[in-house]
Amino acid sequence: MLRGSPWRLCLALSALAGRARATPFAWPCAADGRLLAVAEAVDPSGALPTAERARAAALAAGLGAPSLRVARLERVDDFAAWVSADGRSRVGDRCALVRDARGWVAVHAPVVVERADGPMWRGLALPQGARAVTRFTLDARGEVRADAVGDPRDEAQAVASFARSGAAGAIQWVGTLAQGPVPLAVARWGALEVGEVELSGPVDDARGLLSAVNAIRRRYGLDTLRADPGLARVALERAGANLAAAAAVHVDAQGEGPVGRLEAASTRADRLGEVVALAPNPRLALARLLSSPSHRARLLDTAVDAAGVGLVRDGGVTALVMLLARHPAIAPQMQRAAD
Repeated sequence: MLRGSPWRLCLALSALAGRARATPFAWPCAADGRLLAVAEAVDPSGALPTAERARAAALAAGLGAPSLRVARLERVDDFAAWVSADGRSRVGDRCALVRDARGWVAVHAPVVVERADGPMWRGLALPQGARAVTRFTLDARGEVRADAVGDPRDEAQAVASFARSGAAGAIQWVGTLAQGPVPLAVARWGALEVGEVELSGPVDDARGLLSAVNAIRRRYGLDTLRADPGLARVALERAGANLAAAAAVHVDAQGEGPVGRLEAASTRADRLGEVVALAPNPRLALARLLSSPSHRARLLDTAVDAAGVGLVRDGGVTALVMLLARHPAIAPQMQRAAD
């Protein structure tokens, strides 16, 4: 077990590595001591933590990381190449490097979600390359409001104003980056009665998940979503890829997002949204989406009328992908070929 200040330990390791080499050691991303908790989750036998355990360890240390990479390296010189090997753009990612008896344990968080409780929120830092930022506000009634962010420096006022109401709530900021929508920060306070408490009945397969979403949509007076087999096929393929990568992401290694994947399947839609999650089971995966302001907004979108659910499980990990669309149909060129 590591002792002392995580930040000092993290930076001290980089300094020691620099002194041990002819040239100074260069960190390929921002050192974050909160990720040391992930390295500490290594099993006594030396086995690295599972994806779910790694995310839980980071969250307990105060850092939300939707996707985490953990590896054992023989040489510190391999660290920079390993961080860059995932092929993602370096936008505000964090990392940590720890030495143990077996070598080096490297931790990399390509995307991080800064967390704060209530009025302690101090502000919002935008990563370079953010084209637009949306603020999603979730209130105690489970209703979500989306607002475009003007000056990020004013966002502390939005949190303070909401917190003064005395009701439970959450505010989440989502940025539009090259790799798609990325959660930037979240502030929560009070006990929100949303998420798992809203779910009733079996939620253990694709049909049950869609039924659960439709039950909540009916509660808010919204039209229900019909199951679309074309959307389901695309969602299922993406869920399998996310499970294999142990990451809840929208854009694949080739830079293709949900719109491109739908077009590749010869399907079009007037409007398209996607929610993704990794969790121990389907019920918890959907509960996490419902308690996330931005994902809840997608699930309760009034402008969609169909959905496709992709669900893949392996042991204690479930990958869930839901595509939500308006008027999905076979693309015209595919229709002509079939006629």
